[in-house]
Amino acid sequence: MKTFTVTDLTLEKEPAQMKNIVVYTAEWCPDCRRAKRYLEDQKIFFSEIDIEETEGAAEQIIEWSGGRRVIPTFNINGTILHNPPLELLKEAIRQCHGPN
Repeated sequence: MKTFTVTDLTLEKEPAQMKNIVVYTAEWCPDCRRAKRYLEDQKIFFSEIDIEETEGAAEQIIEWSGGRRVIPTFNINGTILHNPPLELLKEAIRQCHGPN
């Protein structure tokens, strides 16, 4: 099981300046809770889609992953990441939003 560690990435931008970050999750998923806590702690704005509650969401992540149901799945301005290590998630956010 992968775990996330909370570290120092903070984006000092207003919500209107942020690009789209969508996190596909499920209530029962501990990795999803850690990922959301990281984003919230870093004040990174995101939308959440619960794959258990949203019609078509599970099928979408299965399509993106080539047949696997992997959560959390991130869609960061069109870049798809499946349960990424923290460093990869941080890098994708940096590339999307530019320097702090």
